[in-house]
Amino acid sequence: MIRIMLSIAFSFLFMLTLNNAAQAQQVVAQCGASKGQMVYLDRNKLKWEEDGITNGSITFLRLPNGKFDIITKDAMSAFSYAGDGAKIVGLEEGSDKKTFIAIHSSTVVEVFQLTLFQNGGGTLIWTATKNKSSNALITKGSLFTASCSPTR
Repeated sequence: MIRIMLSIAFSFLFMLTLNNAAQAQQVVAQCGASKGQMVYLDRNKLKWEEDGITNGSITFLRLPNGKFDIITKDAMSAFSYAGDGAKIVGLEEGSDKKTFIAIHSSTVVEVFQLTLFQNGGGTLIWTATKNKSSNALITKGSLFTASCSPTR
């Protein structure tokens, strides 16, 4: 009986902590699946292919300390840029234009250009560049687009 009560109490405290964390951060925008092209280096030759995150999303968060996080989700997992140690710089021009730069390491950099429309929609254009290293299996560059919705 005590074990059950402790389990319920722990579950309640865990949910309360999650709820407080969710209330403390602000969703700037959420974007859906990304489509694009990548170019990669294969035996000193450039090769082009379609690229993207088909069943995924990208969410931009403003954290309570004023910093930003970017959460990507695909069919298999979710990934927090800030949680992984990426340095994220957020630049805002009004409420409709935002730029985020994420530096994961000395070899991986991503730039996100987010434009939100007055009708409630938006678009994301983003690039990712990766040099072959322990963090990136190949040297490649990608350009993607995605549809977004602001949360105002």
